[in-house]
Amino acid sequence: LKMSTSTADSIRINETKEAAIVISASGMCNAGRIKHHLRHNLWKPGASIVFVGFQAQGTPGRRIVDGAKKIRIFNEDIAVAAKVYTINGFSAHAGRDQLLAWLQNFQSKTMQVFLVHGEYSAQEHLAGLIREKFGLSVTVPEYLEEILLKPGARVKEIPPPAGAAPDAGLPPLLADLKRRLDDMGAGMGKLQSLPASRQAEIAELLRQTAASIEKINKSNE
Repeated sequence: LKMSTSTADSIRINETKEAAIVISASGMCNAGRIKHHLRHNLWKPGASIVFVGFQAQGTPGRRIVDGAKKIRIFNEDIAVAAKVYTINGFSAHAGRDQLLAWLQNFQSKTMQVFLVHGEYSAQEHLAGLIREKFGLSVTVPEYLEEILLKPGARVKEIPPPAGAAPDAGLPPLLADLKRRLDDMGAGMGKLQSLPASRQAEIAELLRQTAASIEKINKSNE
């Protein structure tokens, strides 16, 4: 195990011709040395990118995890050809039960609680538990929303500027999904010629996809 103590030393790792495992602080892949490693390896079919940390919505790391075909790094579009893996369970953040246990130590019923980390659905769920269990006021700020805090005063929300929220790219994602489904339908004869075990695997994947789409549709009702 060799430590890279400087940025220049870290960048030189990408010049090696030998196989190597690079352990880098990932953050959300939007700053630091990880960007150099991604720029030099993300486009390689033989490379693997393993995420062990949470990737927030709207960040380069999250786009890679969600299956983006290309990522812009240093004003250059980099194709995502490497295999991408996610290993959960390495986070040092407290979990739901730990956070609820921590909140039990506070006596003030007028305390304001702000949830600013994690998936929105998980934040909303935790906010509901906190309100139900402790009767506290809980706020889940919007992306880039500012909160003005003053002792003894009510929370004042300062909305983010128009257009500040990241573009999730839903239209092209849906168009790409439709194209892939059309391609699969066009090749149905080939699929049906596969061994029964392989067809069963594909059917299970399609059922999982259908369940995910149904979940999205229900959340919009």
